[in-house]
Amino acid sequence: MNGTWQPQSRFGAHTPSTPTEPFGAFGEQQGNYQPQQPPPRNHRAHTQHRAVPSLPQPHLPSAPSGIGQAPPSATTRLAQLVKHSLEHDLARTAVFYAERLHALTKGSHDARHLLSKALFAAGQINSALGAVSGTDMCWACCQLYARCSERLRKYRIAREMMERCLKQVADGQAHGVGPLEEATMHCQAGQYAMKGNLYDKAVTSLKEALRLNPYLWEAFEMLGALGSFPDPSDVFPSKRPRASEHQGPQHMAPSASGAGFFTPPAASASNTAAAARVFGGGAAGFRIEGPRDSMTSNDSSIYPDNSMNAYTAASTRLEGRPAVKRQRGRPGAVSATSLAEMGEKKKVASTKMTTRSTSDNTANTIGGVARRSTRLLSGLGKGIPSKVGVTRERKRSAPKRTGSDLDDEPNPTTVLPPPPASPTPSSPGRAETDAADAYIMDLVRTFARAVQALAQYRSADVLEELESLPEEQKRSASVMVLIGRAEYERADYIKAKRAFTLARTLDPSRIWDMDIFSTLLWHLRNDVELSFLAQELLALDQRAPQAWIAVGNAFSLQKEHEQALTAFKRAVALDPHCAYAHTLIGHESVSMEEFEKAVSSFQSALRVDRRHYNAWYGLGTVYQKTSKLRHAEYHFERAAEINPCNAVLQCCLGIVIEKRGEREAALRRYDHACRISPENSLVRFNRARLLMDMERYEEAIEDLVRLKDIVSDEANVWFTLGKAYWVTGRRTLATQQLTVAQELDPKLVGAVRELMERGGEEDEADVGDSTMDESAA
Repeated sequence: MNGTWQPQSRFGAHTPSTPTEPFGAFGEQQGNYQPQQPPPRNHRAHTQHRAVPSLPQPHLPSAPSGIGQAPPSATTRLAQLVKHSLEHDLARTAVFYAERLHALTKGSHDARHLLSKALFAAGQINSALGAVSGTDMCWACCQLYARCSERLRKYRIAREMMERCLKQVADGQAHGVGPLEEATMHCQAGQYAMKGNLYDKAVTSLKEALRLNPYLWEAFEMLGALGSFPDPSDVFPSKRPRASEHQGPQHMAPSASGAGFFTPPAASASNTAAAARVFGGGAAGFRIEGPRDSMTSNDSSIYPDNSMNAYTAASTRLEGRPAVKRQRGRPGAVSATSLAEMGEKKKVASTKMTTRSTSDNTANTIGGVARRSTRLLSGLGKGIPSKVGVTRERKRSAPKRTGSDLDDEPNPTTVLPPPPASPTPSSPGRAETDAADAYIMDLVRTFARAVQALAQYRSADVLEELESLPEEQKRSASVMVLIGRAEYERADYIKAKRAFTLARTLDPSRIWDMDIFSTLLWHLRNDVELSFLAQELLALDQRAPQAWIAVGNAFSLQKEHEQALTAFKRAVALDPHCAYAHTLIGHESVSMEEFEKAVSSFQSALRVDRRHYNAWYGLGTVYQKTSKLRHAEYHFERAAEINPCNAVLQCCLGIVIEKRGEREAALRRYDHACRISPENSLVRFNRARLLMDMERYEEAIEDLVRLKDIVSDEANVWFTLGKAYWVTGRRTLATQQLTVAQELDPKLVGAVRELMERGGEEDEADVGDSTMDESAA
């Protein structure tokens, strides 16, 4: 090309760039096109440290400005407009005024901070990160930088910035940051460390957060997901006052018996003081304890007498793939500050906008008891809608405004008028406040015990703790979900389904935990309800990973594995930290006999959540199918260490050990599994089969007779029982059992004929390869 084309930009002739630019340049005077040599192969290395040429400056026509000089109050007014816009979720408006402020102040520290916050709220994370970066970063800038890094999935950088932020707080460089704000910072640091696989640092940060503020519910839940289980009685000390001991909230007593007694708790004084920072003072506390009727008994139920009649139906055990896994001080005098007094102090110390944000934070912290657990499972983690996350992050950033020179809020170090006098301990207002504090603390402690028991897979303890809740709390959706998950973990799928159904009745728009409900319906082979659930969840939120997990389970139940994989991968794309979605991809890959892909998916799940026992179980299944028995035993063992109450895992260990020829050790595993779940059909059948191999026929017959009543439509059970009768010489009984087996499964006709011709001699197939074993997949 030798023409003389003269390019024009929006502002006139294009200013030429240097002739060595990789993408070419245009002539400076005549507009001649300059052909370029191709860049060298190591071009990136040659140009990495080269100075960047200056950008062309547009030539705007000069005209006299009709706006005039900015008054000194313009900066304050622009800052107020930015903050007001952020408070009301007007992100684009906030960015507009933040840019005007940034230009007016020539990029001052406070203007850059506000601009970064506005860009963050608008979803421009990289721009927000660039705006807040600098050598003069204050503690609030470090916190915002960490938040941006977290959104960009740079979790270790986020953790480092939070450590830098906390160091400034410890050095006294963060004015206006109290224990509650510092506790929130530690909680965020623990969350970032957890996502960055820095588990020890995460545990340390979360424990420190709870020490400063025991009402940080998320911190307690994350500790459970990490396998750290502090005593709830120490973390959440009792605040029940002695003066009102006779008139305390009686509805917190065990509802089953109505009786109880008081015993002093073994709590630490430091944690009682930490609780006083949130709820104010209280007299010496007592912990309510007493006999409780367990919800696991056949005579007790969490549902009231006027509940649905269907809830009283007898439950049926169905066993299959292991269920998804989807807390301080000696009583003493504490501060007399109450919740109401804290609110008054907030109003005096800050403006209306900051007061609203701070009070929202306090409400979120105290009300966290109504929120669901993560990565417990997976996780459990894992699947909060993005709008909720942004709102929570924006509200947590409110304390940063107190350190800005642009704020019209008084500096926290300024001497303020004293707050109104607190009511005396004997006044009615103080008594009511103490009663409310004691009620909330008892409520949180009960929930903490239940959630911790669920994280340790102690389902009976979960139900027992939830039984002691007041009736109005029992009827909440979150409690029903906890009940459903507890029943699900011990494979009582009928009761679990009732609890989940009631939870959806109470909260039809609930997304959390619906992935577990969909897997529950998968185990029950209820394809109609599962398809309906998947459609409803997609209609609610197509960006929720739980919805796509339900879709994948629906396809999996129809044996459409490719479509199921597509749905599960969509869930992973929406939430890479959803360990359960990774695990389900692995299970579908096993069904398609793509074992390498399955191993990769299970390992991805463990990178997200090392306590996700389903992934350990999946790896064990792969190695068992590929005859790597030592590897299979190791992974089954790890899964059983995390969830020692799962009978299926113990049975899988028994099958692997039996295949290695260690029959006595395998029998001990089967016996242990039967003690965990006496009605487990899979475990009892494998034990009976092993007893047959060991020629202990009477014990095998005892198991098979009991098993026949549990799964009366299982042909292999009738066949094995008939074989046991035939070998022991009871031919009439044997003929009856074998006839039923042939009626249930005509394919067994040849096996029955061969048994009679051989005179009852054993001809077993590979250990564990049976219809009962296949049903557990």
